[in-house]
Amino acid sequence: MRIVVDENVSDAVVNAVRAAGHELELVRDTYGTGTDDIEIESRASEDGRAVLTHDDDFVGLDAPHAPVLFMPEDSPSVARVVGAVNRLEDYGIDLTDSEFFVPDGWA
Repeated sequence: MRIVVDENVSDAVVNAVRAAGHELELVRDTYGTGTDDIEIESRASEDGRAVLTHDDDFVGLDAPHAPVLFMPEDSPSVARVVGAVNRLEDYGIDLTDSEFFVPDGWA
């Protein structure tokens, strides 16, 4: 899966999702620290990427929008997050204009 990772996501999650074979871009490296959420979503959408984030500003966007993989601050373990991302890809779920919440909905 192609994912842009918001700057609020831990390195442990980034490393584990990347190790599972997903193609990641980090907001802090690609767009720069402090990039506006609207720009992140827009660029992710243009690039065909989902947004992995703890930021609830990405929840409830008007369609069309990039897929959002939202983890509340008290999100599940790194292993559960990786498993959820893997399942979304393995099952070929259409991510178009979708929001997936951890833990319910996709973990």
